[in-house]
Amino acid sequence: MRRRRTCPDCDGRLQRIRLIDKSPQGGARLEYTSLDAEPSSWTGAFPMVGAVAGLVCQGCGRVLLYAIDYEERRQRRRERETLEEQARGRLTLEGDASGGLTEPEG
Repeated sequence: MRRRRTCPDCDGRLQRIRLIDKSPQGGARLEYTSLDAEPSSWTGAFPMVGAVAGLVCQGCGRVLLYAIDYEERRQRRRERETLEEQARGRLTLEGDASGGLTEPEG
C-alpha cells in the first residue's frame, strides 16, 4: 500500500517527520506490538511487530501516522534483492566472453 502524498483534509503537501521518544533512553524509534503480545519472561520486553512513521501537512498541520510492519518490509526487501540478482544474472548471461556486455544489434 502506498502512502498518500497529499493531506486528506486540505490537499496540502505532506512532509516526513521524525517522532522522538522522550523516555529516559531518548530518541528511540517508536514501535508497536500486537494487543495480545506477552512480555518476554527473560527480558520483560514486548516483541515488536513494527515501527511508526509520521507525516505532517505543510498546509494545515495535520499529523498522519503509519505502521511499518517489520515482516512485510523484510519480505519486500527479499523480493527486491531476488529481482536484482535475477537482473544481474541476465546481464551476465548476455555478456561476451571477456565479461563485457555486448551491444544490441540493429
